[in-house]
Amino acid sequence: MKIGILGAGAAGLVSLKYALEEGHEVVCFEKSARLGGCWSGDGRVGKDELGNHISSGMYKGLTTNLPKEIMIFDGLEHNPHSKSFVGQAEILHYLQTYAKKFNLAKSIRFGHEVISIEPLSSDPNTRWRLLVRNLTKPDEEPTTHDFDALMLAPGHFVHKFIADIKDANVFQGDMLHSNDFRDGANYVNKRVLVIGAGPSGGDIAKRVAQHAKITFQSVKVDSHKFVPIHKDVVEKGEVDHFDRNGAHFQDGSYEPLDVVIYSTGYTYMVPCLSPACGIRIENNWFKFLYHHCINIERPSMAIIGLPYGASIFPLADLQVRYYMAYLAGKFDLPSREAMLESVSNEHAVRISKGVPDRNFHNFSDCGRALSGALAKESGVRPTPNVIFNIMDALHGAWNDQDKFEIVDDETFNRTPPGNIN
Repeated sequence: MKIGILGAGAAGLVSLKYALEEGHEVVCFEKSARLGGCWSGDGRVGKDELGNHISSGMYKGLTTNLPKEIMIFDGLEHNPHSKSFVGQAEILHYLQTYAKKFNLAKSIRFGHEVISIEPLSSDPNTRWRLLVRNLTKPDEEPTTHDFDALMLAPGHFVHKFIADIKDANVFQGDMLHSNDFRDGANYVNKRVLVIGAGPSGGDIAKRVAQHAKITFQSVKVDSHKFVPIHKDVVEKGEVDHFDRNGAHFQDGSYEPLDVVIYSTGYTYMVPCLSPACGIRIENNWFKFLYHHCINIERPSMAIIGLPYGASIFPLADLQVRYYMAYLAGKFDLPSREAMLESVSNEHAVRISKGVPDRNFHNFSDCGRALSGALAKESGVRPTPNVIFNIMDALHGAWNDQDKFEIVDDETFNRTPPGNIN
């Protein structure tokens, strides 16, 4: 079988590894000049050497918000002697080592952008035609490539989501998304507002506060603060609107500002998908995917690595093994109607829990259930339960100086910083 893969980030690499192991003819298209996806950043902002927007939001001092022990693919461990919460360089090294160990680079066409995807028939298991532009040779015409199946790995941190706040265009200071933040030292003596209460928002506010005149963090009243507000950061409520010189908040207060940093997350976009592909993205929800992976209308296409809020490395590993088992005929998918009903039932459960459609692919508390369902249906090995046990422990409380050690498929050790030798 000839399989096409889009993207050479983490999810694309694990897709490539298993497709090659199954003996398929595989081509992976990566529009940048390097592998690693969001982990491949080198400190630049703006455009790369091929004209692509640099979508790696890596900044000085960034560390993972998950321990490296659960950011793993089957077949390769991290350095056991390094700390658990590591920087970008170690994760990138891990992905580069993974690619080298399984000889993946030979199948990656760097600097190649897929500009359209079209099914070749109306059959659910249609073949696919890709129109691809070679960015290293911009004068050449795009070329077509046909495949029996596709695995798309669009990534999570590519297309910025910027909250729509009244009169933002009026503000005369600097505005940027956290994707373009690189170093807190760039804000010496500035009055800075960080909007957002996620892990990046809290960490960026803390790093800016080390240099700025004053740092504010805008947090929704009912939001969960993934990172506690730092002692040097002034917590504010939601912004009502901006004027030329600052922000008016919903509580009636006002703060003059020099810089506003939107740490408001990302939105899914796959511009190369045509309507005929059978998938549409509405309010950040891919409609419709079975198990957040398989295109229900065209099962010869899968989206890999979509769930977030969980440890995506092992879940993506499982998704690919599940999809490879399907392509090999080791199990049959339910009917189209049954798969759509499954999505509808899951949606109803999420609505009952107050989860908005925008967060339909959030798996912060249900990765274990997805792993069990994929394994039960396909007969492939599930994600080790210890991965989810560590995630559960992190939801309670975490310190990025803690050291984790996986003992077996169920058990782990967690050592506070004061007890690490």
